[in-house]
Amino acid sequence: MPTISRFFGIDIRMYARDHLPPTARRLVHEWAYLHRAELADNWELAQKDEPLLRIEGLDVD
Repeated sequence: MPTISRFFGIDIRMYARDHLPPTARRLVHEWAYLHRAELADNWELAQKDEPLLRIEGLDVD
């Protein structure tokens, strides 16, 4: 599955079943909450076997 975003060395890909270490999981949950609409759009594209759109990573402040 293609990478849809990348931040802090974490590649974000859409998989139906996968596990992350707890430290990475927290960042991914934060990122997913901020980009939930884009993730829903990508899910629709994935179900149609269409290319997924890139999603911006977390900002570093």
